[in-house]
Amino acid sequence: MTGTTSEGPAAGLPSSFSHTALSVDDMEAAVRRFADVFGVSFTTPMTPVFPYVRDTAGTAQQAVRTCVSLTQEPYFVLVEAQDREADVHARSQVGSLACWGWWEEDTTARLRHLRAQGVGIAATYAAGPDTPPAMIVTERDLCGTRLCYLGAELRNEWAAQVEREHEGGPLPESYYHVGMVVPDIDKAIERCAAVLQVPFTEAAWTESPHQREGDAVHTPFRQQALSRTREPYVALDRLPLTALTAPSVRRTWGGPAYFSDRASASGSNWPVAPWHPQPWAWTPPSA
Repeated sequence: MTGTTSEGPAAGLPSSFSHTALSVDDMEAAVRRFADVFGVSFTTPMTPVFPYVRDTAGTAQQAVRTCVSLTQEPYFVLVEAQDREADVHARSQVGSLACWGWWEEDTTARLRHLRAQGVGIAATYAAGPDTPPAMIVTERDLCGTRLCYLGAELRNEWAAQVEREHEGGPLPESYYHVGMVVPDIDKAIERCAAVLQVPFTEAAWTESPHQREGDAVHTPFRQQALSRTREPYVALDRLPLTALTAPSVRRTWGGPAYFSDRASASGSNWPVAPWHPQPWAWTPPSA
């Protein structure tokens, strides 16, 4: 996918995120739901086995059942919850955004960077104790969201699966940006830029389309910054103080508030709920 921001052509901009993963209790039911509501099809579920998973419980072999949307990147990825009390994909995570995914060529360097930025590591997935991780999943950090970095092997595996199962012709477009509501946009820009290593535009006030909430229709203003990347963009939204106190807005704190496609000129929202909201919180690493 290609696109531009107001501050530069997409061709000269860094890549953005590659997928969003959602925890589901019933894989087949979730696939049917996405097909019915969004018209999105998925690959046959895959169950890769990671021989060496290190998390808060120690180290163990772990299988993760997933399926990937038959679309262009960024993919929707459905991850089936596991019967574990505390885990990235634990049953308690059903209905939430499991993680926000990025491709990474050098996972060892990425792991060092995340730790240097004070980002907690929830789990690493590898072939053995001395091999680079194939996947890194962080604790909830950016707006309460986990980050997931996948190495080249998984990227190639997903792409091959999508190509095999797609029925021909161009792949459908996916969503072109994810918006996150934040209470402090300057702090959010600084943190996201440092951790993700991508630049952002300066925050600017913009007028939103008419919105309906209950019986009221209003035209809200918001302060917004966009990642200076290729599509999909990361949009950080700060609403006026009066809007930030609304229950419907406070529920979006702690994760992406919406996905947008191109069904209309302004995009149409693909909400994913419920979330497990977390306040904006970050403690710098100890000296």
